[in-house]
Amino acid sequence: MPLIVELGVFFDVLIAALIAGIYTNRLQDAFDTVDTSHLTVLKE
Repeated sequence: MPLIVELGVFFDVLIAALIAGIYTNRLQDAFDTVDTSHLTVLKE
């Protein structure tokens, strides 16, 4: 039983990393970069 739980957790983490990678890729395609250094000019 503990093996099944560990495999489930591993699968959840794997899927979360995959989804984060897909969203990062789409953001990069939409904004041409994911570099946040351009946002420093917005500081007050």
